[in-house]
Amino acid sequence: MPTLGSTLSTSTIREVLTANRTYYVRTDGNDSNTGLVNNSGGAFLTIQKAVDVTSTLDVSTFTVTIQVADGTYVANLVTLKNAVGSGEVVIQGNSSTPDNVVIDGGFVKSSAGTVYTVKDCLIKKNLGNAIIAIDSLNSAKIQFSNVNFNTGLSYHVRAFGGGFITATGNYKISGGATFHSISAYTGVVNVQAMTVTVTGTPAFSYFCYAARFSVQTWEGSSFSGSATGTRYLADLNSVIWCAGGATFFPGDVSGTTLTGGQYN
Repeated sequence: MPTLGSTLSTSTIREVLTANRTYYVRTDGNDSNTGLVNNSGGAFLTIQKAVDVTSTLDVSTFTVTIQVADGTYVANLVTLKNAVGSGEVVIQGNSSTPDNVVIDGGFVKSSAGTVYTVKDCLIKKNLGNAIIAIDSLNSAKIQFSNVNFNTGLSYHVRAFGGGFITATGNYKISGGATFHSISAYTGVVNVQAMTVTVTGTPAFSYFCYAARFSVQTWEGSSFSGSATGTRYLADLNSVIWCAGGATFFPGDVSGTTLTGGQYN
C-alpha cells in the first residue's frame, strides 16, 4: 500500500524489435488476431489496428511492413501514429497490380516522428468519409509510391504546417479533385524525377497549389495523359519549382502567381 505523500506510477514495457516485422491485413481477418500470420485466423481486419499495434513497439532501427491483401477496405481515415525508435513503417498493397488493393478512405499523420510510406494501392472516396488521400501535418513525414489516386477525393496530397510529403516512386492519377497537390504554412511536397500517369482526363480546380510560405519541387518529373482545370497557383510567398515551363502541369487553363508567389 502506498504511504501518505507517496506517488503511484505506472509504466508501459514496450517490445523492442530485433529484426524487421510484417503485420498482415486481410478482408477475412479479425482485429483480435495477432496480425503476424497471413491467413484468416492470424491477420488483422483493418489497417488502423496494424498501425495501433505498431505504435506500441520500440522498432529500434528496423522496418515494420503492414502488408494489405487484395480487397476493398473502407478505412475512412487511418491515423498514422508514432512508434519508438528510428525505424520506418511501410503500408504496402499489391506491387504488381496496385488497383487490387482499394483503400476507400485516406491516411493522416499529424506529428513529427516515425516516417510512413504508403505504396501499391488505389485510394478513393466512396463509402468512406475521408476527403484527403495523404495528409501530412505539423512536421510529419509521409512517403508514397505506386499509388493510384482515384475518384471522390477533394485533395490527393496535402502538406500543412511543416508537413513533408515525398513521392519515392512513380504513380497514377485516375480521378479528379479540387487539388492534386496542395501545400501551405511551410508544408513541402517533393515529387522529383517521377513519372505520373494521368488517365481519363480528370478535372481539377488547381492541379498544383502552393500558399503561405510553402514549397513544391517537381524538377525532372513528367506527366503522361491530360487533365482539365488550372495548372498551378503559387500564392503568398510560396514556391513551385519544376523547371518545365508554363505548361509543365496537366490542365487546360494557364497557371498564375499571386502575392509573392514564385513559379520556376
